[in-house]
Amino acid sequence: MDLQKQWQDKLKILRNQGMSITDINPVSALAEMIDDEIYESRVSRHDIKNVLKDISKELWRHKVSDLRYQSGLNRVNNKQFSIAGLDITQPLYRAVFTAHPTFALKKEVSQALVYDAVTEETSNPLDAFSSRESINLEEEHREAMVALRNGRTAVNLINKLIINQNTKSNPESWQDEIPSVLGVATWVGYDLDGRTDISWVDSFSFRLYEKIESLKNYKDALEKV
Repeated sequence: MDLQKQWQDKLKILRNQGMSITDINPVSALAEMIDDEIYESRVSRHDIKNVLKDISKELWRHKVSDLRYQSGLNRVNNKQFSIAGLDITQPLYRAVFTAHPTFALKKEVSQALVYDAVTEETSNPLDAFSSRESINLEEEHREAMVALRNGRTAVNLINKLIINQNTKSNPESWQDEIPSVLGVATWVGYDLDGRTDISWVDSFSFRLYEKIESLKNYKDALEKV
């Protein structure tokens, strides 16, 4: 007996009924039906666990696929892009890393999701969609900084390609043009209007911390030159 398919088919029927009978809540009705099956011992906890496990795997595959689509990983090609006709000193795109619903996933699950999206592997982490027990402002900002660091590394790699092209097309003046096409930022730790747990002292401290991290990254990069 395929409980998942059986319940999905029942949910479709209830949804169709709900289109004409407004008193019917398809999800609540299905939940009551499942509750009756459990009460009558037609469905066990083990059955429920297996259904949730299968749904989790399916949902994980969808999230990995969605992330690949959103990030453009499914459209990557080896063609060299051209900066011809592009003013590289003007902003073209800025990515701003936000907090919600990013932190709905646990840190290790977020890392596994990114790994699977990049490698096209399937890790299916245990309890992938269980909620975090807690997270504080400092932890949020720390994770945002990791995203910023990765984003800036990617921007630097693209800027390197831009500079290489510019040195060939403008050998006399390429040093006068600083690539500013792409950039990354975050508002995690700066939402003074939307959250009560952030003060100007927090935002000021985070800003100093970001400056320190940036200087460290510049130092590490220069040491490799």
